[in-house]
Amino acid sequence: MGPGVLIPRADTETVVEKALEFLADKKDCEILDLCAGSGCIGLAIASRVKDARVTMADLSMEAGKDLWIHVVNPDYAFVHYDE
Repeated sequence: MGPGVLIPRADTETVVEKALEFLADKKDCEILDLCAGSGCIGLAIASRVKDARVTMADLSMEAGKDLWIHVVNPDYAFVHYDE
């Protein structure tokens, strides 16, 4: 991880687990991961939810650099929001 990105913690796993429980019976999901940082939450959920469309957004271009390293699937998108 580089500057501008928080290291995932145990709470991050809990967020992903709860999201997966909620999405278990959903079809054709659109997932928005705000303040995505490394993208670990959005990517973890997307890897387990079939046909999910994932958009990850962050204000930090530093975080965006780390996120682009992890995004290898063209179905996932990163958006940088500038004020």
